[in-house]
Amino acid sequence: MAADADKDGRITWIEASNSVPKTLTDRASEGSSKSVREILAFAGREQEGLSPIEFEELFVQAFRSADADHNGTISQEEVITLRRRYEERRLAAFEERRRRQKEEARAGCELPKASERAKVMVLSAYRSDSLSTTTLGSQDVEVGSGFITIEDGSEPLYVVVTSAQPVIWRFSGALDRLERVVLASARNAPNSSDRNAKPLVGATGLPADKVTFLPRPDCLAYFYEEPSVDASETLAIVRRETGKDAISAARYEVSGFTVFSAGIRMSEPADRKTMIVKSAGSLEVVGDALVVVPGSSDGLASMVAHYFPGGVIEIDPASVVASVTPTRYDVLPSEAGLLQLVQSGALAWNRNGEFLIKRKIRFPAELGGAHSARFLLLRGVPEPDGGAWQSCVISEDTGQPLRGSRC
Repeated sequence: MAADADKDGRITWIEASNSVPKTLTDRASEGSSKSVREILAFAGREQEGLSPIEFEELFVQAFRSADADHNGTISQEEVITLRRRYEERRLAAFEERRRRQKEEARAGCELPKASERAKVMVLSAYRSDSLSTTTLGSQDVEVGSGFITIEDGSEPLYVVVTSAQPVIWRFSGALDRLERVVLASARNAPNSSDRNAKPLVGATGLPADKVTFLPRPDCLAYFYEEPSVDASETLAIVRRETGKDAISAARYEVSGFTVFSAGIRMSEPADRKTMIVKSAGSLEVVGDALVVVPGSSDGLASMVAHYFPGGVIEIDPASVVASVTPTRYDVLPSEAGLLQLVQSGALAWNRNGEFLIKRKIRFPAELGGAHSARFLLLRGVPEPDGGAWQSCVISEDTGQPLRGSRC
């Protein structure tokens, strides 16, 4: 009805005719704009642009380039060939832009060069199997701990360690062999990553002047399988920037690594038993299994052992060299923190597997996914500090979920 100029509910021939030129002009303008963009891409001059003379010359060049038999006309086959070449150039330009973007993204992420005698080692994992009593920068993230043992040898070592989970690595052994330790991690927020914040990673047993912390979580990708795309990209970066090929080792979850002159040994986490969470009825268990009955501290302790088979590692914040300030947890993350709160009397665990909040608490970090829980905030008890994240918290006073919880 935009063509109905006099708004009488009818479109006359004149009104229809008057509406056509604008429509054609818009379409022609849109088509011209697309053609100009294609010519700029064809010339590889999207950023610099073209002068009118260069633009005309380019059309002549394009015509001659398409006129494969030089007969002064362009056939349909020659047009198809030209379009194919244009598409190849467009893809090449795209890959070049992607390469430049990746290089720009690595600005500030450069690794120090290794000395001529140094042997370069890359250790990578998704997570460690232990939980640290010290956190890095925030009470709302889960920080693990793993060991790295350096065995005796003659060559200096350049060790790169990367992980998904924030980890405090405990170094021991022949530490005088270490020329440089580069530490990186991907997660620096509750189960997520903020590119504008520092990676969360630390070490004990090392002087600060031997440790390099990469400035962003996307500087160096972790990997837990070889061969893989992530492994090849990370090892290529290490090779290019240190000037050395690296010996590497990776696993999804580790207790730690032992570095020796000929290679790297990985320590696997302790075997997990089957865990069955049960709230009522009877169950016959066949074989070696771990049965967790909600309502007991023993059940929570079993869950802590399941999720952190390496245990909870006591780490003094003052002993940690880290990318951000290390501090002791007020409440440990996930099930370990729930166990703490139950043992202190701040929480009670009923037979339905729900937690009753009896006094002011701080929620343990990262109560999401398999670690999510249900809470009832008893009457008169102040709302907890921290975030429930993906857990459900119901107020006994109102019968409604607390703001920010997921029920």
